[in-house]
Amino acid sequence: MKIFLILFLLLHSSQLFAQTQKSISSTSREIHIDIPILPLFSDFSSIQSKFPLQEYSPNKNYIQESKHYFFEAQLVDIKLTEWKGKLHEINYTLKTEDPVKLRKIQKYLFEQYKKNFEWELTIDNGFGKFYENSNKSILGIYSYSFDPTVSFLSN
Repeated sequence: MKIFLILFLLLHSSQLFAQTQKSISSTSREIHIDIPILPLFSDFSSIQSKFPLQEYSPNKNYIQESKHYFFEAQLVDIKLTEWKGKLHEINYTLKTEDPVKLRKIQKYLFEQYKKNFEWELTIDNGFGKFYENSNKSILGIYSYSFDPTVSFLSN
């Protein structure tokens, strides 16, 4: 009798758990992240052939020989810096104010660019967080004070 009662409780508790899990996942806000990932140092001519790039002049001092482009995607606006035929910097300006979406997009982008290394927080200055991957080849920046932006650049 005790075994039957234990089996009965286990069976019904697992069904209740499954129903609860189904309810949680159906009410949570799922975000399909479809953001172009462009590896740093990739050949810029291949990027130009795949995306509708528009050239622009940044309001910062950059290397004179570098060129700057932008294009729009569904969840982000993307700015690129090309130098000597290679991609050296990419900036993703996030098009949402939803804190859950912001965090998920930020985590997704940092995961895509870490290159089998870990990110190390170097500073949080109140305007953004600055990271460096553990082999010191890529800098990652999450700027949260104005338009939320995630940037990656060669170090």
